[in-house]
Amino acid sequence: MRERRAKSGFACANAARLFPAPPDPPSAPPPPTGYGSAAGGLNGGPFTLNNRTLFEHFFRPWRAMAAVGVRGVMPSHNAVLDVPMHLNKWAINGVLRSEFGFGNGMTVSDCNDIGASFAFGVASNLTQVTARAMRAGLDADLQCGFSNATASYLKWIPDALAAGLATVDDLKTLAGHYLTQKFAAGLFDQPLTDESWISRLDAPAHRQLAYEAAAQSIVLLANAKGALPLAFGGAVKRVAMIGPMMTEQSGGRDNMLGSYTLDNGVIEVDLLPTALNKTFPSLSISVTVGASPDDLSEDGIAAAVAAAQNADVAIVAVGDSLHSCGEWLDRDSLDLPGAQLALLQALVANASSTPIVLVLINGRAASFGPANALLAQMAAVVEAWRPGEMGAQALVDILSGKVNPSGKLASQWAQNVGQMGSGAQPWLQRRVAKWVANTRSAPDADGRVYDPYIATQFSSLPLFRFGHGLSYTTWSYKSITVDGVGPISGLPGGGTFSGRGGAGYRDALATTVFTAHVTLCNSGTVDGAEVVQLYARLPPQDLFGPDGLPIVPHWKRLVGYGRIALAAGACGTLDLPAIADDFALYDDAMVLRVLPAAYIISAGGRSDTDLLAVNVTLAA
Repeated sequence: MRERRAKSGFACANAARLFPAPPDPPSAPPPPTGYGSAAGGLNGGPFTLNNRTLFEHFFRPWRAMAAVGVRGVMPSHNAVLDVPMHLNKWAINGVLRSEFGFGNGMTVSDCNDIGASFAFGVASNLTQVTARAMRAGLDADLQCGFSNATASYLKWIPDALAAGLATVDDLKTLAGHYLTQKFAAGLFDQPLTDESWISRLDAPAHRQLAYEAAAQSIVLLANAKGALPLAFGGAVKRVAMIGPMMTEQSGGRDNMLGSYTLDNGVIEVDLLPTALNKTFPSLSISVTVGASPDDLSEDGIAAAVAAAQNADVAIVAVGDSLHSCGEWLDRDSLDLPGAQLALLQALVANASSTPIVLVLINGRAASFGPANALLAQMAAVVEAWRPGEMGAQALVDILSGKVNPSGKLASQWAQNVGQMGSGAQPWLQRRVAKWVANTRSAPDADGRVYDPYIATQFSSLPLFRFGHGLSYTTWSYKSITVDGVGPISGLPGGGTFSGRGGAGYRDALATTVFTAHVTLCNSGTVDGAEVVQLYARLPPQDLFGPDGLPIVPHWKRLVGYGRIALAAGACGTLDLPAIADDFALYDDAMVLRVLPAAYIISAGGRSDTDLLAVNVTLAA
């Protein structure tokens, strides 16, 4: 977690010697701050919220990445707290650089967004916008094509300097950030990529990693009829493979990969029929598209129904195309787009004797028509997301039982679009007194009451809970113990992490508040892996300290998780450290710290299932 950072004014020529390259950053930049909650869910929409939510949720990944030495970040298109992010000196130079410790890291605008910031109406001309971006700490402007606007940008900096809106020192600081990263990356020692490295792309080890990533991230959402795993070659000899994800012509390859995977078709990407045929060559496989996510034509549905009627099982792969989910592709409905719902309805109505295994290949949670009633007609539901180049093989291995699914949902799944922002979504919410006081619905195990809507066909509950994911085996949780609990005063900074610059947040990432030891057994007949989730709750009736809590607590929070693989019948213990960054909260003075209180620490396989619990008191 240690890092060395350049002080302001250091010569950039010394950067490579003084400041060795930090650990490799993530392969893609993280989501810009506040981008996931723009008004109306619209790309570039304004984001208005309170400071606590901004710091606890949306700034959190940024402070963690700054603490571990991420080299570059990209501000978002939109305005946060009514200030365009590319002109936001408080957010970039104040919070990110000074408080979180990003220091000499490089900031790059999103596509031409320095010029685009003029459209917010906060400046008289492009020279003012450029000067404000410079003073805010934005180092570079990502160019999307060369245009007159791009060429004029070369004029804005000199004009800003001439007008006294920015200084040469401002310019030197920005150039220093940029050059520091170039030296750290070795670009002045070897400016061009070694072309021989092209032979390393998509090596067997890379494909194996892609396979493991897909296999572990695929989530078995439903298997109520016990259809999975499928006995291919045994009871299942004829398979109808239906849906737009089944052929390259209907966009299946692109949809498996998702947006921003520009490989020009040179990477081998099998689709489900090919992967199934390679694994089980004796199967009789029929392939029909049935419907598209991009239009309402039902011309192919009759052929899909006929194929299902003549099969032992129908594997139906539907979801999102690159035209229904991606950048600038915002939608006002969560229903499966195009004619895909009509396809499912026709299959249920006309091929009901054939089990339907629904495979979702998509970039967002979906809903399934009135009251989501179609889901109850599916023999099983598998969420694959955008599973990548080896996703089809991973899906075949999960459908056949070669791989036991272990993926869990990393978000709460709404019943329909009307629930967005309600008590059912997202899952991490603070207590609301009105919900506790009303009597219109029974409380769940955490005491949370989901206030129902009126005149609705949907339940007020989530469709699928945070952390949900099924397995082909059963798990028996046996015991939980906690050790390492000490006084908060013994933690770095006395358990206070903000206000100490980047060092405080590095401490938050490196400090274990306590460790939970969860023992569980694979009580079924199939080898498998379980993702154990550790949660913390603060019951209001037994708080530690004379004044109780300074802020309204969450219903519960995820404070740790881990994956354990166990053979059928085997037991094991998983050690789950609760680190301060997961456990701390911002108090009433907006200071990030571990709060003294009596906590309920629970463990289970999803957020609403506390199979084990233990009381932990953190004293000041």
